[in-house]
Amino acid sequence: MNKSYSKSINNREVNGNVNAAKTKGVLSPEGQLRTNLSATNALKQNEILEHNSSKMKKHKTKQNINREVNGNVNAAKTKNTVREFLHAAERGDARAQFILGCKYIAGKGVRKDNAKAVKWFRKAAKQGQADAQFILGMMYYNSFGVPKNNAEAVKWWRKAAEQGLANAQTNLGTMYYNGEGVPKNDEEAVKWFRKAAEQGNAKAQYNLGIMYRRGEGVRRNRAKAVKWYRKAAEQGDADAQGILNHYYKCAA
Repeated sequence: MNKSYSKSINNREVNGNVNAAKTKGVLSPEGQLRTNLSATNALKQNEILEHNSSKMKKHKTKQNINREVNGNVNAAKTKNTVREFLHAAERGDARAQFILGCKYIAGKGVRKDNAKAVKWFRKAAKQGQADAQFILGMMYYNSFGVPKNNAEAVKWWRKAAEQGLANAQTNLGTMYYNGEGVPKNDEEAVKWFRKAAEQGNAKAQYNLGIMYRRGEGVRRNRAKAVKWYRKAAEQGDADAQGILNHYYKCAA
């Protein structure tokens, strides 16, 4: 591969996040694991990432919830009023419950109310709605409408991850890596990163590259590390691009 990637991995900023979700894992200067641990942007794109040069990447907090909220609220255009959603939600419609939670987070057609958002996300999550499970996990992780509770965050992310939601799988892997809400377990971290990476999740691909490079949870394998970095880089991940650029310069 001759393409040169020039961005440094040490100057990447948290992508659309506030200061809420902090990771504790310590990695090499190559980068930090990523997740979706933020509450705001997640509601728009299910995408939150925290990033510094010494930690793993993960999806992060406040803006992420709002971003995904906006995406879901906008999908249910004005022809569906809040009252209609409320009636459907009260009848037990899980999708309506999820959309109503999004509306309360975003303040779309209702006054912003995080506690009410949690209420409706929980109802939808208990019915198995994976997006609601994912967001509810972020609400617990970021103390957004509920007291911070990492164990509850893990509980709901696990439910969403088991349904195949890649962002939840990435977050669950990072919680295992950091030992947040669960005992630290690098093998479990690799397991969940791999599931998300194989679905094309760039953050998980980057994280899996780190695990192979460092030999954490798997046997150290530079070739496999490069494989996963490349997959993330091809999706535009600047950190993976920076690492590959470094590798190629050293090999030149």
